[in-house]
Amino acid sequence: MNPDRFRPVIQAAAWFSLAAAGATLGLTGMSAAQQQPTATLPLPLQKNQTVYLDFPAPPDTIPVAQPDWDYFAWNSFIALNWPALEVVPNRARGVPDLSKTFATAANNDLGVWETFKEKREIFNHPNDAGQLTWYSPIDYGPLRKGSVSVTGRALLQNSGTSTANALDETVEVQSQALEKTYPDGRTPNPLFKAIPPVTTPRVWRGPPSAKNPIVYEVKLNYDYFNYVVSNGFNVDNTAKNNPVAVAAMAAKIHLPVRTSSASLPGPGPQSPVLNYRAGDAVGRFKLINYIYNSGLRRPLPLPPGQGSIQVKAAWLKLGGPEAKPSDFPTWHTAIAVNYISDEKGNPIPSEPTLFGLVGMHIIQRIHSTDPKNPGGKANPAGGTFVFATWEHESIFNSPVFGLPNQPKPTYFYSNFFLGQAVGGPPQKGFYPPLDQQAYPVVRQYPVLPPTKKVTAIFHDAIRKKNPKSVWLHYHLVGTQFQAVDLKPTPEAIVTPPNDPTLIRQPAFLANLAIETNLGLQFFKGQPPNIQVIQNFQNNGVSSNGNPVAFARDKANTSFASKAFNMGGCMGCHGIAQTKGYGFSFVLLDGYLGAVTDTQEHFDQPGANP
Repeated sequence: MNPDRFRPVIQAAAWFSLAAAGATLGLTGMSAAQQQPTATLPLPLQKNQTVYLDFPAPPDTIPVAQPDWDYFAWNSFIALNWPALEVVPNRARGVPDLSKTFATAANNDLGVWETFKEKREIFNHPNDAGQLTWYSPIDYGPLRKGSVSVTGRALLQNSGTSTANALDETVEVQSQALEKTYPDGRTPNPLFKAIPPVTTPRVWRGPPSAKNPIVYEVKLNYDYFNYVVSNGFNVDNTAKNNPVAVAAMAAKIHLPVRTSSASLPGPGPQSPVLNYRAGDAVGRFKLINYIYNSGLRRPLPLPPGQGSIQVKAAWLKLGGPEAKPSDFPTWHTAIAVNYISDEKGNPIPSEPTLFGLVGMHIIQRIHSTDPKNPGGKANPAGGTFVFATWEHESIFNSPVFGLPNQPKPTYFYSNFFLGQAVGGPPQKGFYPPLDQQAYPVVRQYPVLPPTKKVTAIFHDAIRKKNPKSVWLHYHLVGTQFQAVDLKPTPEAIVTPPNDPTLIRQPAFLANLAIETNLGLQFFKGQPPNIQVIQNFQNNGVSSNGNPVAFARDKANTSFASKAFNMGGCMGCHGIAQTKGYGFSFVLLDGYLGAVTDTQEHFDQPGANP
């Protein structure tokens, strides 16, 4: 490591690191409820529209307007994909390894986000929910079978993904069936008018195969973990009047927020991270690295406060059982396990197999800061959550609908149908058999040109450091930072342009590996049977009491006491917001959503009423 690279940060944050050390080294244990000391003399702010390739901490919250937000997204991607201190021997989680760099990382280096807690580590331990600690061995809890069973025409998954990583989701979220025909383009699709028209995609690279669907995982950072555990929200949420449900109904769930401002605009959420500076965070990481590498038998300080960060990742199996990371230099890889069903239908881990990262969401709760007045109050821009998503080039370069000279599709999807019989095939609860034609993955809206330009700037900076960097093969699809209202449209599938307010934000942000079918790429409005809590009804977001029909012109998100019918990621997560769960489907689903999916038994994420 070049010792001069962090010298300004070290000098400015040295006193903070020593103070943190004094506050931490005497501790004998690390409870989830411990809070972080914060610096009283914050460093100067970072600058907008700047590539921070050598900063292993999430950026300061200073975006004003695009392209600031796309720069913010990419700098967050750098921090979260920085090589991490290893979890084994379970002495560090969520901490970058400062002896390495982002641009020169090996394609199998464990990223910081990969050492966050997987959702089952938080929500699948209801009997000892309050005793969980951040620095702990990986423990997913008991393997519980998903509630939806696929029989007769099931897709068998016979081999799978990492010993340090376990990919537990096999399907995408529910959506409306908008495919008017079967993949042949001629046969009317009975799901289009089915009651309810609810489908769930499963995605493959190449034709459908039992061996190679995309699988998923959700990871959560320390701030999210600490908030949930400290408030007792990781209990069994099947019990009536459980703490998380009571808090949600009363609109009292406020995930931790990060801001570089000195204060929040009002009575803010619990334990906000104020005066955040990426430089201060690096100072804390330096201290943790020192203790980790010194062999001192002392507890590691907890990671610096960064606000709530949620990551959803999509993985694809690469090669056969003997595949090595060096065989796939353009992919970020992990040795992982996913799950298959035993003879009784119970989930069991597959053999460890090499997987490649094909898609990644980063969701952060921030309040933005006026770069000219950091001592003032923060601005809760947009919906206060920033959604950004990346794709590997193999799926990023999928054909775009309506554009000439497009490449042939290389990814395909089928829709699982869970509803009433519609008079013949498809039957209730099934995926089409493997020998049936599948829908090609086609992007419905092109990536906005300014976002492509920002990616090119970051790729150029990475290439100067390492022309063979694996991260040159990943592309930002877009960043959502502001709730906008999508006006009613005459037909379900007819939509306004992807940037109707001309703020260079994709209104229909979708990752082709994570939100694949038409219902997800055109998402807006409310799914069936959504009960909005009173707090958001007062803001104009009404419930959709219809048990079978999608209400595509209903508001789904609230911001600044106003209602918005938002599209894409923010609109979808707005469903969780207006049900009281702070834009977090993971928290909404909780224990119920912490099952272990196989290809035959799964839960549909974000589907709890």
